[in-house]
Amino acid sequence: MKNPKQKNASKFKKRLEDSNLGFTEEKYLEVKENLTKKFGFIPSEGDILWSIANQFLMEAMKVNDWQRMKMIYLDMALFLHEEGKDCFKIKQQSAKCELKNLQKSEVIKKVEILTCGDSSCLVCQKLTGKILTIEEALRDMPIPVKDCSFKLNPEAPAGWCRCCYLPVVE
Repeated sequence: MKNPKQKNASKFKKRLEDSNLGFTEEKYLEVKENLTKKFGFIPSEGDILWSIANQFLMEAMKVNDWQRMKMIYLDMALFLHEEGKDCFKIKQQSAKCELKNLQKSEVIKKVEILTCGDSSCLVCQKLTGKILTIEEALRDMPIPVKDCSFKLNPEAPAGWCRCCYLPVVE
């Protein structure tokens, strides 16, 4: 039976495999070998996967693939949250990439904040339906909400804000 850390790493690995980013078992073993040489010991599965996710991020950054960066950051944030660690800054990077991706559009100039309505925490509920320009959203970064109290993992130090942006077409 897997311990919680192994289970979380397995879920992270599955998300990376399913992401069509080029994850292979060969890549996993290559990174494991390189990190083992660098550290002088066999790294945890989570550390290996984190390194691979960072490599995927670097590749996406080179070509300004904001959508891909958004999804990688989201997977990384979810892994941290499942580990019971603070994921706010990584989740915020995911939201920023989403806005940058929308900003590329010549049609979309504004976004609306979508919450989970009555299922949202009180802090998130205050944002329901709020419309901002993409520039305002990038400047203020209203979501993810830092003080969101919803948790996927009760052991996590902070919430898992489920709010998202909807493009507004005028």
